[in-house]
Amino acid sequence: MSGAGAAGAHPAGGRTVDQVIDARGLSGFQMAALIMCGTILFLDGFDIQTMALAVPSMAAEFGVDRAAFGGPLSASLWGILVASFLIGPVGDYVGRKPLALGALLVVSVSTLAVPFTSDMTTLTALRFVTGLGLGAGMPNAYALSTELAPARMRSPVLVAMASAVAGGALVAGFTAPWLMEAGGWRMVFYAGGVLPLIICVLLAVLLPESPRLLAVRRWEDPRIGRFLARIGAGPVSVVPGTKGPATKAPVAALFERNYLPATLLLWAGYTLVSFVLYLLISWLPTLLTDAGWPLAAAQRGGVLIQLGGIMGGVAYAFYVRKGQPHYALIAAMALSAVSIIAFWVAPPTYLAWSLVMVALGGGVSGALFALIAVAGGVYPATMRATGLSYMVGVSRFAAAVSPLAGGFLLAMGFGPTAVLNMLIVPIGIAAVGSLLLPRVAPKEAAL
Repeated sequence: MSGAGAAGAHPAGGRTVDQVIDARGLSGFQMAALIMCGTILFLDGFDIQTMALAVPSMAAEFGVDRAAFGGPLSASLWGILVASFLIGPVGDYVGRKPLALGALLVVSVSTLAVPFTSDMTTLTALRFVTGLGLGAGMPNAYALSTELAPARMRSPVLVAMASAVAGGALVAGFTAPWLMEAGGWRMVFYAGGVLPLIICVLLAVLLPESPRLLAVRRWEDPRIGRFLARIGAGPVSVVPGTKGPATKAPVAALFERNYLPATLLLWAGYTLVSFVLYLLISWLPTLLTDAGWPLAAAQRGGVLIQLGGIMGGVAYAFYVRKGQPHYALIAAMALSAVSIIAFWVAPPTYLAWSLVMVALGGGVSGALFALIAVAGGVYPATMRATGLSYMVGVSRFAAAVSPLAGGFLLAMGFGPTAVLNMLIVPIGIAAVGSLLLPRVAPKEAAL
């Protein structure tokens, strides 16, 4: 029969949903759905970067030292951590779309409440709630994006999704100063609260549920047939596919013998690189002002790492598209290390450090893109959201600590160059782990 087969029927010669999707290219409908997934991830970069850029103005109004904002800066990351473990994996059971929509509503309401607070405790609590929304939405957006596209395009799609995070931070860096000039720091949060609400409404109407996940959970679901019709598959007999090893317990499967070594290395790499990236996001504008840059230049210069991340994502996509995400990962780690070393010799002028920051962004953000692409190739559909959720979740321990670590180093009297130089340690350790990944990954992994 056409679309999803009738319950209990296994048409002779039928194909699984995976086979139908993987045999085709990307349709316009799939491209539109992928863009919608990307908007969820765009919000993550936009939110975290705007908070960092608003700190100087908020500190002046609240009458507190800038170092005190380490708490609010890290609160959203702690929220992401909690949600990644406790809420994100729920998408493997209830579906990607409903969880993503609920997450967007949480982000919208909590962000719109920030302009109405004037104390650090309430601000920190609201930022934590925002993090809960981001942490629930991000892994499901990543997982849904891979499940909408053909398997051969999984890695490049994940790189594109990760680039959306960098794109959000980049847009924040160039729009936040203008918004603050027009309406003060509150205007930044008004914009950051209205945007997810608009996206939520659009996605509620237009975003499809994951056809691969539906096929695993309830292969006769009529939404499968509607999806296949939208991508132009035509009349097709669909039969149940095989369920992945984690159908009953995705979390437990991460620790099975076949996945445990790769899981641990993915966690370590993503955690260490996230520490570096979020320290830079949180404190780079301050480090640049301490290095003598004017405030406006420091605010815009602080997001150059995101520009580098987008450029790096395009370059790494060459390897990823060829089915070699691990090569992209190694290249990104090498570029990160070289860029950090460059801070030792380059003077802190606008031109010199701008070039170094673009290169560093290409390495650090690119490494995270590549790790997500690698993870997407390691885990099957029935545990992909869980695998990505836990990888992101574990990394949030370090990401949440990084704003506090940056504030501590500044309070101890370390200068901008010294702080940046110290980042070679986590990058070096992550690079070693990345080299070992192909040796421990499951045989069926697409690396």
